[in-house]
Amino acid sequence: MNSDNFTERDKRMLEKSGRIVEIDLLRGAAAIFLLIDHSIITVPIDLSSISWCRELSFFIDSFDMPLFFLIAGYVFHCSSYKEYLHKKAKRLGIPYFVFGGGSILCHSIAGKYLAGGGASISESILNFLFYGGEYWFIYTLFIIYAIYPWIDKLINGTRTKFILFSIIIIVRQLTPAIRFLTISQVLTYLPFFGVGNLMRSMNKAGEKKKAQISIASAALYGTLYTLSHIIGKIYALWVFESIGFCIFLYYLIHIAEKSLSRKLSGKLLNLCGKYSLQLYLINMYLEVAIRIFLCSILGLSSPLLIIGLSVAINLVVTITICSHVAPHLKPVKMILGI
Repeated sequence: MNSDNFTERDKRMLEKSGRIVEIDLLRGAAAIFLLIDHSIITVPIDLSSISWCRELSFFIDSFDMPLFFLIAGYVFHCSSYKEYLHKKAKRLGIPYFVFGGGSILCHSIAGKYLAGGGASISESILNFLFYGGEYWFIYTLFIIYAIYPWIDKLINGTRTKFILFSIIIIVRQLTPAIRFLTISQVLTYLPFFGVGNLMRSMNKAGEKKKAQISIASAALYGTLYTLSHIIGKIYALWVFESIGFCIFLYYLIHIAEKSLSRKLSGKLLNLCGKYSLQLYLINMYLEVAIRIFLCSILGLSSPLLIIGLSVAINLVVTITICSHVAPHLKPVKMILGI
């Protein structure tokens, strides 16, 4: 990753290890939140019918996917478009086709065991090629990666970009959902990617200023989160709600980074951040096996046990594969996008 336009602190981290520690910690937190959300299953036991599980899922859904796009925007850099796009296509395209192809087979053969139900192969292929399929996040992220360098090149200035993202938010709010090529998803998450990119250039503020921004962001999130409970989810308000929490969490991790890095919890977050894409890819398959094992074989019904064990098994299996298996097998590394 080229370190141009990063803060001096970020540059030193990139030069030393090729990674930014606090971004890995933030990405790790997002990955764990994702695993928790996916562990609130609806089959064979409907945990969403339990009030605290439903509220937990509502809380995570209010910011988690936007956080992934915001982080992607923060670390975005493109010096050679051809080289940049080739790298993204290789890292995201191979896992998308391998894991997405497997998903097509699973839904056509064993759909009755899956939360999304079954589908014919022709329907699944159409969904996979033109609508993002089960791995819509990768599909959408790649499209944003493809178009954002042109936005960055043609539109100069923070204020002008904010105006553009505001227009995108309004357009998304007023237009009906367009599933083709995940156009609605691109419009939904492009502002978060852009805000993440702008955050990097604005990250030179002093610690006092960052603390003030963090408090203001938390207040914004709390206000809009409460409002969304009262009036329901409105996209334009949800954008600012999500951004509020993402900025608050970023500065919270920024402040705690040094102490976190020395603790086991920080090391776990760091690993989760390093392998966040792989946790997302493998979780789609592993979650099915886990729910069958925990609920159908062991007969567990406690939501706390199901969620806790699901997250733990996902972490142990995925990190073991990525840390100890993939380094010795190049095809596995390619399939996993490592």
